[in-house]
Amino acid sequence: GRKVYNATGDFAKKGLDALEMGLRYAHEQKRMAMVSIRMNDTHDAVHRPDKPDFLFSPFKQRHPECLMGAPDRRPPFCAWSAVDYSQPLVRETFLGYVRQLAENYEFDGLDLDFFRHVQCFKSVAWGAESASDAERKVLTEMIAEVRRILDGYGRKRGRRPFLLARTPDSP
Repeated sequence: GRKVYNATGDFAKKGLDALEMGLRYAHEQKRMAMVSIRMNDTHDAVHRPDKPDFLFSPFKQRHPECLMGAPDRRPPFCAWSAVDYSQPLVRETFLGYVRQLAENYEFDGLDLDFFRHVQCFKSVAWGAESASDAERKVLTEMIAEVRRILDGYGRKRGRRPFLLARTPDSP
């Protein structure tokens, strides 16, 4: 339910980093430490201006133009709160997150989870049969940049991290 206790905020108040603790624990257990990012989590689609949801990110609050829709203007083929990867600001912000991870954490691989919430482009959310060549190209270029960021990270640490992309097996 929505009232499940999430200790992350309490950890942060104590100066503890939940991600760092999880990665360190995995390494202590001689396991690979992976970071997984849901590429378009929409659990925040219950958000309303008069009834804010704690999952609705500050980025989405500041940049509603980067979303697929709005609470009162819902696209027919995805959740309104998904971000549109055709927007340069969405891609730049995501790459900034990847850089922060690479600069601040010890991990063995990064998993880009496109599978959980399969939506990337506003055009498809609103009825286009498929993403355009231009849309596919910008997403491919973004993932290539993730690989470059991880390669730089790997050179500093002496080992190349894995890059995984979880995707549906068919349209």
